This record gives sequence, structure tokens and C-alpha cells, in this order.
Amino acid sequence: MQNCKPVATPMALNSKLTVPKDKSACIQDETFDYRQLLGGLMYLSVCTRPDIAFACSQLSQFNNSFDRSHWIVAKRILRYLAGTINCSLCYVKSINCYLRAYTDADWGNDENGRKSYTGYVIKLGNNTINWESRKQRCVALSSTEAEYLAIGDVCKDICFIKNLLSEIVNINIPCIVFNDNQSAQRLLECREFCHKRTKHIDIRYHFVTDLIKNDSVSVKYLSTDKMIADVLTKPLCVQKHCSFIENMNVRVMPTISI
Repeated sequence: MQNCKPVATPMALNSKLTVPKDKSACIQDETFDYRQLLGGLMYLSVCTRPDIAFACSQLSQFNNSFDRSHWIVAKRILRYLAGTINCSLCYVKSINCYLRAYTDADWGNDENGRKSYTGYVIKLGNNTINWESRKQRCVALSSTEAEYLAIGDVCKDICFIKNLLSEIVNINIPCIVFNDNQSAQRLLECREFCHKRTKHIDIRYHFVTDLIKNDSVSVKYLSTDKMIADVLTKPLCVQKHCSFIENMNVRVMPTISI
């Protein structure tokens, strides 16, 4: 793949991966190093390239049942990396000491089990320090529920990060969580959870309201066009993909003169 033709996004727009219906179509040939390739891509997505996190998360669900379509998507990520080989997650010095989290969910994205996808980005000052792209553990019955569960997931990581930072700098750093679903926003502002459409939601996700009451976090609405976590929940067009990863500080690394 050294001389491959680069592409602008890790996954094609509207692409969907499914389990092969015909088990005989699954690739068993040892010449296809699917697992080894995916392991290397996962290493990149965890360390310095959050822009491929969603694609890697999608492919990792087919370790034991992949066919040629999955292999082609995996090679597309290599083509994307070939075109952005000088890009990486960059950190810049900042005097701003605040936490910002961006969370999004794509409702029913998984066609194999109709589970939704959670994506979130946590930034300290202007620097991205944590990100996640994963399938939710339960089936959400509405987009509101999917977004609500995503907010609960990111708040668990925020609690850990706030506790860690409080031990290091001995101050309580404020945090704002941005989401792009107004119904989930209103649900968080309610004191009661008896609505027939939401009372089935597992109680462990309601702890976010306690965090809001204790001023540990505040949740605010942000339009979808500015929601950078969207790149961690679905394939996007080139313009949105480039804009969002730029806001995540994935960019061409500056040259350092010695």
C-alpha cells in the first residue's frame, strides 16, 4: 500500500458494514492479515489518530466474520493515512484551564443489532485529552435516549479526569458538556423521570442530573454543525470530516528547528 491512491476520509459516506450472510464467504485465507492490520490501526486510533477511531471500532466487530468488503474498508483507512501521513494529534501550550466535552450519538447505526453509536471528545483547554467511539451496550428506543446514554458515558470519564486533575493541581476545574439533542437537554433539566417514553432508561444513567445539581458539570446544547464528536459516530463528507478533526487538533505536525 506504499504507492496507493490517497483518499480524503477513512470511510466512504453512508457506508455500512454487516455480518456476511453466507458464512462460506468469510475469508479464512492467511494471506489476508485482517487482525494484524486492525491491531495496528487500533494502536494509531488510541494514541494519536482519533480521526480513524470510528472506522476502527466498526471493523473490530468483525474479527471472526469478515469478508472482502471489510478488507476493502480496512485498506481504505490505509489510503486515508497515506494522504495524511504527516498529521497527528497536536498539543499547544494554553493558559486556559477548563474542561470541554462534546458528545454525540447516531441512533440505530448498527444494522446487525440496531444499537446506537456513542462518540465523545474531551478537551482540556484547547487540547484533546480523551476520546471514544463505541457501540452502546443497550438498544435505544429513540434518538433522545441514545443521546442521553451518550451523555452518561462521557460524564463517567469526566468524573475520573476531574478527580485526577484535582489531585495534580488541587483545584476544581469546571466542565461543560455539549450535546446536539434538545430533547435530551430537556430530559436532564427535569426532576422527574416518570414519562412513559423515558422511565425504562436504566437508573445508572440518571446520575448525570446529580452532577449538574452539584455543579460538577453543566450540559449545554450545541448545533450539529459544530458538534465535533459527530466524526466519531458515522462517516462524514470531506468538508465536515476535515473541519471536525481540525477542531480536535489533528493536523500537520509543525516542523521543529534545532
